Amino acid sequence: MSTELQEAWEKEIVEFNNLYDNAWVLWNYLYLVFDGRKITFPALLYKASQGIGYCIDEKFYYDLNVDFEGYPEDFKALEFYHGEQEILLPIEQYLHLIQIASDFYLEHHPEDSEDVHRNLQLR
Repeated sequence: MSTELQEAWEKEIVEFNNLYDNAWVLWNYLYLVFDGRKITFPALLYKASQGIGYCIDEKFYYDLNVDFEGYPEDFKALEFYHGEQEILLPIEQYLHLIQIASDFYLEHHPEDSEDVHRNLQLR
């Protein structure tokens, strides 16, 4: 992550983490994505829009509650796994936080605007 992006990240993280109790887990996860580990942010959004979780490494990944037999009304939260810890992030909070993260990302990567906006649309 560039120095400029790192500084902007550190300013944003305090506000982001104060929004919800478990916001920190998504922010830490996205830090690894923004740092260029294995997947791009637009690709992560695409996978999420398809109902697919993603594993950054064996100790840090998330699941999208896919065991609910296809009933979208049963989809209540994302399940993050951080080491031995399982952390639930309600879907409404996730959507709010991912919008904030998308705005942050696009401030620094405007060239990805079309991909990000397309993947943020509900499918």
